[in-house]
Amino acid sequence: MAGFRWAQAQCVNILETDVRLTADGVPVLIHDAIVDRTTDGSGEVGEMTLSDLQKLRADRLFPGWDGDVRIPTLDALLTMDDPFEQLLIEIKNDLPDRLQRLIPLVLEMIAQSNVADRVWVSSFEYDILRQVRHLAPDQQRWLIHAGAFGNVVDLARDLGCGAVGMPMHLLTGERGRAMQAAGLTVGGRNAIGPEGARMLAACGVDAITTDFPSQIGEWLAG
Repeated sequence: MAGFRWAQAQCVNILETDVRLTADGVPVLIHDAIVDRTTDGSGEVGEMTLSDLQKLRADRLFPGWDGDVRIPTLDALLTMDDPFEQLLIEIKNDLPDRLQRLIPLVLEMIAQSNVADRVWVSSFEYDILRQVRHLAPDQQRWLIHAGAFGNVVDLARDLGCGAVGMPMHLLTGERGRAMQAAGLTVGGRNAIGPEGARMLAACGVDAITTDFPSQIGEWLAG
C-alpha cells in the first residue's frame, strides 16, 4: 500500500497490479509467483498462507518507503480511501486449480466493491479472459498483447475486450488510430523515461504504462 500511495504522489491516476491466490484462498497483489525477488522471504505465493505472507516486508527493491510495506490483499486495494481513477487488475497465469478458484473470487470481490465501475480485469492469457467473459460478461476486460500487431483487433473482439495494452515497439499512430476506430481503448506499455512517454503520447494512446513513474513524473505533472 505504501507503493500505491507513492504512485499517487507521482501523479499516477491508473494503477496496474497483479493478483495471485494464497494457499488459504486469499487474493493478494504480487507480480512474481515466488516472493524471493521483492521481499525479505522466500517461497511460492500459492503455497503460503496470508499470515505467512504478511510477515514479510515487500520493500526489498524500494527500502525506505513509508507506510504499510506488506504484500497487500485485493480487498485492501478495493477498499482504499482516495482510490485511483481506474484500476487494472491482472490475473496472472497459474496452476489450473488455483485459477479455477481465483477467477470467480476476484470477479465477485470486484462486483461487490464500491469501485466496480473503475476496474478492468486484464491478462496476457486468452483462456483467462474467456473465463472472465463467461463468468462476468459485463466486466470490463483489457487484453495485454504480446504478439505481432496482425490480428489484434479481431482477437480483442473475440475475447470481448474493450481495451488493448500494446508494447511500445509495436505502436504507431496509424495502428493506434485503427484500434481506436474499432472502439478499443489503447494503452502503450513499457514507457521508459520522458522520451518513451512522449513517443507513446505522439501515437495518441489513451493510457501510458510504465514500471518507472518517477522517471516521467515531471512530464506527467506538466
